[in-house]
Amino acid sequence: MRRFGGRVTLFLLTLLAGGACAPGAGEAGIDRLDVSVVVGRDGSVRVDESLVVRIGDTPVSTFHRFVPEQPHDGLRDIGAFIDDVATPPGAGPGTIDVAPERGIDVRWTFPPVSNTTRTFRLTYLAGDAVHVSGIRGRLSWRILSAGRGMDAGAVRISVTLPDEAVLLGDPWVEEAGWEVARRANGMTASAPAVTRGRAATAGIEFTIDTATMRTPRWQYELERAEEFAPAFLSAAIFVVVVGLGILAMIRLKYSRKSPGSVGERQAVGRDLRRSAWAVLTLGAAGWATVHLTLASFGIWPSLVPMAVMFVGVLFLWGGARWSRS
Repeated sequence: MRRFGGRVTLFLLTLLAGGACAPGAGEAGIDRLDVSVVVGRDGSVRVDESLVVRIGDTPVSTFHRFVPEQPHDGLRDIGAFIDDVATPPGAGPGTIDVAPERGIDVRWTFPPVSNTTRTFRLTYLAGDAVHVSGIRGRLSWRILSAGRGMDAGAVRISVTLPDEAVLLGDPWVEEAGWEVARRANGMTASAPAVTRGRAATAGIEFTIDTATMRTPRWQYELERAEEFAPAFLSAAIFVVVVGLGILAMIRLKYSRKSPGSVGERQAVGRDLRRSAWAVLTLGAAGWATVHLTLASFGIWPSLVPMAVMFVGVLFLWGGARWSRS
């Protein structure tokens, strides 16, 4: 969890961050963003980002960059620079605070400055980032996420492939407004401005050396989740059908009111309520177990304990109804 101070810093910087295309006098903005993505023969991706940030009249002492979450098997070799000067992790001016997970959350801290520009550089290596299918490799890399704190001015992206790779079709940027050029060993893409509400995702397909590029763990887990999704969905539907069937049988048996059945109906309601709490407890325990053991399958395994808890709620409703009879 990020520290409260980091959240406050990000909030204040977001307030300062204006549109790079038409900035106000006291606003900060990204004048230029250059991103180099180099694909290794082993499927790793080495990224080098350079952000030229213009700072207005309002003094600024931090800069925050969140690299969107990406499909990869781990980050390493993270480096950060201010005007080509390395900034080590720590607290105080001249340091960075880095939180690497699926994405990278980095915050530079420096002495307060105004009416100037600063160049922030971030480098890192993402392991096994290429989706593998036979001799085909596919890289989809999100450079910018939508809803960030600052607009970006001129943005340029370059993707460089291994020397022996051959492009399969034309490269692309998923979002509109980009000029994409195909190169013999990769691609380039540029845009004059990318507002804070727009994302940027570059993609390219190419031949791979199957002897050196393995199937990533994230891809294996994604494909396995898709394979078992129908089974988990069927199990959840089965649980709900059984629960509805129990309620339907009770209703058929006690559909007609008679003097001798009132007490029996109330007893059924009481038993339903007891069963409901047992079912809800079972569903909650099942959800926790699934979360701890089957998280790699995505949301699909969670459908089963959710269905159990839904049946528990139905039993509570049914028990309350029969008890009032």
